Amino acid sequence: MKILLVDPCQARLPVPNDLIRADTYVSLSLANELYRRKHSVFFLTTKDSALDLPQIKTDQESLFTVMTPEKFYEMGDQYQSAELTKMFFANILLKCVELAKTEHFDIIHVHSDRFLFELEMLKAIQDTPIVVTIHSVPEVKEIVSDVVKNYNFDDRFFVSISDKQREFFPYSFTSTVYNGIDLNLFKFNEDGGDDMIFTGRLRKIKGIREAIETAIRTKKKLTFHGKTSSENAFVQSEIDPLVNQHSDLISYLGFIARAKLEEFYGQGKLILVPIQWEEPFGLVMIEAMACGTPVIAFAKGSVPEVIKDGVTGFIVNSSDKDIRGDWIIKKTGIEGLCEAVEKIYAMPKEEYLKMRKNCREHVEAYFTVENMADNYEKVYNKAMLDSR
Repeated sequence: MKILLVDPCQARLPVPNDLIRADTYVSLSLANELYRRKHSVFFLTTKDSALDLPQIKTDQESLFTVMTPEKFYEMGDQYQSAELTKMFFANILLKCVELAKTEHFDIIHVHSDRFLFELEMLKAIQDTPIVVTIHSVPEVKEIVSDVVKNYNFDDRFFVSISDKQREFFPYSFTSTVYNGIDLNLFKFNEDGGDDMIFTGRLRKIKGIREAIETAIRTKKKLTFHGKTSSENAFVQSEIDPLVNQHSDLISYLGFIARAKLEEFYGQGKLILVPIQWEEPFGLVMIEAMACGTPVIAFAKGSVPEVIKDGVTGFIVNSSDKDIRGDWIIKKTGIEGLCEAVEKIYAMPKEEYLKMRKNCREHVEAYFTVENMADNYEKVYNKAMLDSR
């Protein structure tokens, strides 16, 4: 197949080590695997990108080459930052439209984080089936529902990254394809370490405060790292004081480059993922499990689809008012997190090591880049067949 992959990103590709961009990690891994399988793969990028793949470059540099990420996130004006992002993304998408008219691609695959903007831009492409993988959820579902009524989706094939994500969109989805990772980048650590870990963007919705409160209540050490960027005020007012007050329990490592995550994950006793939003996937969970580290997470978003309760960690209902399953852990909220933590720390060594092995095997079975590519090939074939 001749495939054009498009993933608008503020940064040059590959993503610099000091940034977090989960959807681009996924799209580049997929592109490399499809290329390895001898497909004719092209990745549409900015002119300052340098991939080990056939690239079609625009005439524009990436946003974060023109403006530092720190300055971008410190603007504070969400409208202004969104306008800047769309301006740079438009250059990529207009190039995509141009290519669709001058080149023959069997499939155009767009990884989308701003689905309304991208739908409007890609409306001009008529003769090539477009697969759209959605990596987010809308803040206001009703707005999306009202707007997309004006679109003809005959040649648009929507892919969700979890079944739960579908509830937030009015589309008819072709398939759910779970994100996959290259296991060569996440080696299995058989034994793990003594401390709990947390990683990701240091935002309220990611649950960093709940993770810290769990450590304080259980008196178990927590080591965390992450980016502060867009919510510095939250970190300074709510996180820093707790870290300073409980420095005997809480260790903040700053930001760890992606290339060093393997060691960080592998040395965890467990990873806390007390998300406060309907996260459509959560790459952190499968990366940690690949390294053998069990996950304790709130039952929001994709968590019940990714974690095998009692086998690769524990799922916890986030509150008594939000019961999403009859999990092993019966308490809810932070009390439930604490119960799950104590349960893992109390496990006999043999049982705990079996859980670590379960984690790796679970990822090997469902969340590898090879599995992801297999499923996307099925989507591509269906899209081409249905578009004839």
